[in-house]
Amino acid sequence: MMTAILGGLVILGMWLLSRRIPRPRIPGLSPHSPALGNLPDIAACGSFQRFLTKHHQTYGAIFSFWYGQLPAISLSDPKYNACIAGLLTHHLAQSEVFASFLTAKFMGGTNGSEWKRRRRMHWDMAFSPKVVSGRLQEVNESVAGVCKEWGEIADSGEAFEARSFFFKFAIEALFRFAFGVIITPSEKDRVFNATYEFWNHLEKKLHGTATPQELELLDSGCASIRAICEELIAQRRQHPGSEDLFIDFVLGDKDPDVVYSEIASALMGGTHATSLLLAWCIYYLARYPEQQTRIFEQLQSFKGVVDATVASTVSVISEFIDESLRMSLLTTFVQRFNDGPDILLPDGYVIPSGTLVMLNAETLLWSSAYFPNPCEFNPARFSDPECRKQSLFFPFSFPGGRSCPGRWVAQAEVSACLATLVRNFHISFDPKQKFPVGTVASFFTSPKESIFIQLKRRDT
Repeated sequence: MMTAILGGLVILGMWLLSRRIPRPRIPGLSPHSPALGNLPDIAACGSFQRFLTKHHQTYGAIFSFWYGQLPAISLSDPKYNACIAGLLTHHLAQSEVFASFLTAKFMGGTNGSEWKRRRRMHWDMAFSPKVVSGRLQEVNESVAGVCKEWGEIADSGEAFEARSFFFKFAIEALFRFAFGVIITPSEKDRVFNATYEFWNHLEKKLHGTATPQELELLDSGCASIRAICEELIAQRRQHPGSEDLFIDFVLGDKDPDVVYSEIASALMGGTHATSLLLAWCIYYLARYPEQQTRIFEQLQSFKGVVDATVASTVSVISEFIDESLRMSLLTTFVQRFNDGPDILLPDGYVIPSGTLVMLNAETLLWSSAYFPNPCEFNPARFSDPECRKQSLFFPFSFPGGRSCPGRWVAQAEVSACLATLVRNFHISFDPKQKFPVGTVASFFTSPKESIFIQLKRRDT
């Protein structure tokens, strides 16, 4: 008995002593004011991602700042990732911001048991790898439609603008796969205009730098998005389909606000990132013609549309997509919120409970410490499994969990689209293309200059 008591006292003493050991203070910025924190610094950098990269260059792999009144920390070293892998929560302020102009129950701002319920009952039921693999014909039909358009463009000798072209392709594919709708060209243009304005002005709204005109465009886009979602919901209820799709699982929810929020989340998340990835992929194909040859050599036995099942298994395509994700910095940063106990990092720093936690992609993906010759476009580097370790490469998730629910259908769409494009056409820039193309860093990285592409049919 006495031994047990003494052992307990020793453990208690060690715990008390550890609590008194001073921890190193995380270097970083002081707030401009109690209300604004470092939001003025973020605005001065032009984007959140540029702000993070600038201050990592100053402070190193970890620094602290204030996102308004919320303490925040940004990380850029894989050694920290195992410590934060359990963070699955978004800060409630994110939901509040989205509620002010789109939806109060935005999926990205949902946490805990409610997030798990919706992920399991709505998203995984429609977008899990098993479900997607059984419905790839929908992807193939979308690609067949866009392949026909490419043929017409090639025959005309005209160029096309990559971002808007692929945005409309992503809209058509989403409507077919998730909502069971064959969208008309005029409706496609309507959805494109609404979602395009939303994403173009979203970050400026969040950081208080949007002009009155930009706020007006954002509000108009949000109103159009709501109307589109409500029309989709009403149409499916009036004409239910024979096959359970994403919209059907969502319509089974008892909360009408959740129903709308899920449809809006799919519309926002299922179009913008996919279209930007395709735009960057075709940019790199035109810039590095040898990559077209590398991919074509693996596809010569196919004709017409390359089936998504096949395209998803061609290693040179997956390597090309991953290198395009890395070089373009498509995903600029990811964030979570520490709503649990303090987190002790390997070098003694502590992330206190109640802190916003960021991972900055640029300082990882463009680092020679992790990717030799990081400025060289080299898809073959991803033939090494080490490059795909989630601690380094996380285009679809925060290390540890809460990944993008639509990643499998997006990967199928992009793989089939690229395989079909390269198999049937030579790709080049329009002679009037402006260089350098440059980048605009926001939630995702988009081309600063429009990318104009010409196509020529292959002889074989």
